[in-house]
Amino acid sequence: MQSDPLLVFRDWFALWNRGTRATAVAASDSHDVSRFIVGQGRTYVACRDDDPGRLDVGEACRSLLEGRALVSLGLLVRLTVDDRFGPGDVATGPGETLRVSATVLGPSWTRADRVELFADGSRSASSASTPPKAPSRRPASPGRCRARPPTLRSSRSPRVPA
Repeated sequence: MQSDPLLVFRDWFALWNRGTRATAVAASDSHDVSRFIVGQGRTYVACRDDDPGRLDVGEACRSLLEGRALVSLGLLVRLTVDDRFGPGDVATGPGETLRVSATVLGPSWTRADRVELFADGSRSASSASTPPKAPSRRPASPGRCRARPPTLRSSRSPRVPA
């Protein structure tokens, strides 16, 4: 069993820092379903979803190929950098300070307790999340947690994969 949960992330950041753009796809390894929960890995692809029964498959495929996807074990993060960059974008032309905004979505029985941001492979900011003001009355509706928008400061022009 892997003892360092960030080992794969370090490999991922090393690829990004070398200029290799690859889109992550989540999966679970189901060799031993008696000891491990399977089916947790999720890939969220950016596309219009106002009518989930009529998703534009072409748009979803283009988004995945363009890297506009997030991987998770269930929670969904809406993340923006400087209010203009999102998943799959590389924050270009940043100043010394970047403003990052994150909203974490998930089922009402889950909650994110913090949001951690990484730049160039190192944790650059961490923020405690705050739960929604009122709990949802519908069990299937998503819960939301907002992280206080952290500010990232850099002495160089960071490439922050959003």
